[in-house]
Amino acid sequence: MAEIKIAGKSALAPFVILGLAILALLIYLLFSYTTLQEKPVVRAGLSAPASISIHESNRKINDFATFVNGNANKSGLDDTYTANALLKLAEAINAVASESGYKVSADLNEVKDYTHKITSASFETTKPEEIGKATRIVTEALVEMQQARFPTLVAEAGELKKSLASINPDVPMPEQKGALKAFFSKAARLLQKMN
Repeated sequence: MAEIKIAGKSALAPFVILGLAILALLIYLLFSYTTLQEKPVVRAGLSAPASISIHESNRKINDFATFVNGNANKSGLDDTYTANALLKLAEAINAVASESGYKVSADLNEVKDYTHKITSASFETTKPEEIGKATRIVTEALVEMQQARFPTLVAEAGELKKSLASINPDVPMPEQKGALKAFFSKAARLLQKMN
């Protein structure tokens, strides 16, 4: 009679199952690591959303810097530009504060109130002291945060304070377009270095 050989079962099935389990574990770890990186942190200041992620804070800083630097070559500086720049600056300050764990003592919500006053009047009739108060609030917040969390940025904070001093509350805003643009540029530079 002919001999019938019976081959042993292949041990391939357990290795395939083990490989799939390892692959599933790697995918799980990859997604959980990504989720941890984007975990929101508590936000100080402006009302908007209650939390902000690190990615979001970088975006807010970049939005402000792009807005200021992108509009630097435009010939006009009006109430809408000024109000939007102040709002974006306040949001960026909150983003850096949240990311660095710093509680801003200045009331950045006041900046929002001043921007409403700025946009409700024409730029020619906007009281320079309203813009001056808003710029002082954001400067105070930036300088305090610089001193507490970014002590190496003393020179940049000093430039911002000098820029603030060049905004005169007794001179109409249309005559101070250059000083206001310089202020926003120096604030953007300081925030980008804090980022």
